[in-house]
Amino acid sequence: MRQTHIRRYGRRQSNTLQWGCGCALLGGFMALLAFLALYLFLPLLPGMALQLSGANRIGTTGTLFEDVTVPPTAVVQNATSPQQVTVNLGQYGRESITVDQQHYAFVTGSSDSGTRIARASFTEAGLLAICAQQSPICREGSSQYRNVVLDLRPGGAVIYADVNTGGLGWQRVGVVLQLDSSRTLLRVAGIDISGALYDHTALPGELAGAVDEIVHVINDVLRQLAVEAGGENYTLSEIIIDDTTLTLLLR
Repeated sequence: MRQTHIRRYGRRQSNTLQWGCGCALLGGFMALLAFLALYLFLPLLPGMALQLSGANRIGTTGTLFEDVTVPPTAVVQNATSPQQVTVNLGQYGRESITVDQQHYAFVTGSSDSGTRIARASFTEAGLLAICAQQSPICREGSSQYRNVVLDLRPGGAVIYADVNTGGLGWQRVGVVLQLDSSRTLLRVAGIDISGALYDHTALPGELAGAVDEIVHVINDVLRQLAVEAGGENYTLSEIIIDDTTLTLLLR
């Protein structure tokens, strides 16, 4: 039964993903990291909030990000800012976009060793502004969720929203994401409620399976991400996240 549910869920998310990627491509491919996760996770949050009363508390969200060493951001030599780039997401599509320097910094150049590199950097405000331009998720919300906030943390992020749990009213819930050891992929570290961290794998089978499927899709997109700019091709090399900025390094 669970496998059947996940397959059906995957088909629904495939349709959703086409919208989500289109939004991210038009607004800037760097917003994909945070807001593809947000767009796919939000419909699940009310059910999670109701079910977490029986889930395992595994600590606090703040403790999870303590003592995380954030690597230095690569210095781009002879940096230039292209006006247009082409984003290739493999099976999820390809599109040329105009770079929006108002909401993020995107430069190409070379590393200290002479290798061609590209760097895209976003603040929390920049990511939220891109999302607000493209989707009501970050503007007025809906009857299910509202007040979406992205909180960048060292090596990860928490995506918060107020979710309508029905009889229990509105509950603040966060999806806690961390980079894996390769710093190119994401994993769900848990669900945050009032600063307490809960194990999402202890949710009922269908919810836990849906969360795992979402993370699989997000990481599949990141694996296929490639950018063409100034006649050069770049693929994702590293994601760097600190308290204020999300940076993608491409080589």
